[in-house]
Amino acid sequence: MLFRICWLIVILVITLVAELLCCRAGALFAGPFFLCFYFVVTCNWQLGLAGGVIACVVSEVVLSRSFTALPLLALLVPFAHMWRHNGDRRHAYIQALPAALFGLSYATWFVVGENIVLWPPGFQMATGESVWIIVLSTLCAAIGFPLMIAILDGIASLAKLPVFCRRSVG
Repeated sequence: MLFRICWLIVILVITLVAELLCCRAGALFAGPFFLCFYFVVTCNWQLGLAGGVIACVVSEVVLSRSFTALPLLALLVPFAHMWRHNGDRRHAYIQALPAALFGLSYATWFVVGENIVLWPPGFQMATGESVWIIVLSTLCAAIGFPLMIAILDGIASLAKLPVFCRRSVG
C-alpha cells in the first residue's frame, strides 16, 4: 500500500508538471482527471477519487484558479469504473477518445466558469479566444494522455505495479 501511495505522488507530480507546461502554452491540461481515470482503471475507485481530489486541489492552488473542477471530477469516477470493466484497454492510443472528452469538458468547464460575469450579464473573454483554448486543450489531452499512459505503464511494469493497458481481452 505504501508503494502505491508513493506511485500516486509520482504521478501527481508528473500530471502537475504537464498541466503547468500546457498552461504556459495556452491550453488547459486535465491532469487531475487523467490521474483519477488512470488510478480508477488500474487500481480502484477509492484511490482514483482520492488522487483526483488531491490533484485537483493542488493544481487549482498552484494555478490560482477561482473555480473548482471537483463536481466534474465526481462525474468522472463512474465513467472510469465503467471503462475499467468495458473499455478497450489493449493499446494506449485507443485512450485518445476518452482523453479528448476529458480535455473538452475540463477546458469548457474552466473557460465558462472563470469568465462568466453576473452583473452586467455576459462573458469576459472573447469567443474566438475561448474556442481556441478549448480546441487546443482537447488536442493536448488527446495526444498527451495516451503518451502518459505509455510512459506510466512502462514504469509500472518495471516496478511490478498494475498497468493500464491490458494486452489480452477478457
